[in-house]
Amino acid sequence: HGIDATRPLIAVNVNAYVDRWLGRREKVSDPQRFKRALAAALDDLPSKCGASVVLIGTQVMDAPYMREVVALCREPESMAVISNVDYAPEELMAVMGHASAFVGMRLHSIILASAMNVPCVALAYAPKVRQHMALLGLERYCLELKDLSADALVGAVGEVLTGGHALVERFSKRVDEVKELASQGYDVLVENWVRGQTESRRTSESQTESPS
Repeated sequence: HGIDATRPLIAVNVNAYVDRWLGRREKVSDPQRFKRALAAALDDLPSKCGASVVLIGTQVMDAPYMREVVALCREPESMAVISNVDYAPEELMAVMGHASAFVGMRLHSIILASAMNVPCVALAYAPKVRQHMALLGLERYCLELKDLSADALVGAVGEVLTGGHALVERFSKRVDEVKELASQGYDVLVENWVRGQTESRRTSESQTESPS
């Protein structure tokens, strides 16, 4: 895919929904301008951040939108693009795991990158993205679509890269804490389900044994 493995890698995910799940005052004023801002950021990241860039699609329906963004880049033919159209989720995660920073719109793409301990910059296409970034302690790197510019996106990625090992270490610790909370929540859910099944069975047996 033409990725220079000698440079830091920045993985980017975009979402065809754009601002569909945002409130009226949060929507982008010009969808085409927003698309151009994404393309300009893809153009600027290699030179301003000294990194290679790969566009990663995690939802089949996003593929046409990804192509539209790439078509607006200065050198679209040189843009590395991979997606779940051709690759399995675990293969996409492996690529994410090699990244020094991840830019994500779709929540599940951010979750996958987080699971690989890769610091994220999020584009808040829905409230749940803000909530997840707050959970990770990365509110600072959650960008609103309404005011998005190429400079703001490149600047946020540059800040993440500058944070280096210290940021990754702090982020990884928080991810581990969130995983533990999720595990505890799952244990409680299973425990409640088993208790409910047991009580239901006892009630059923009691009703069966009751004299008519």
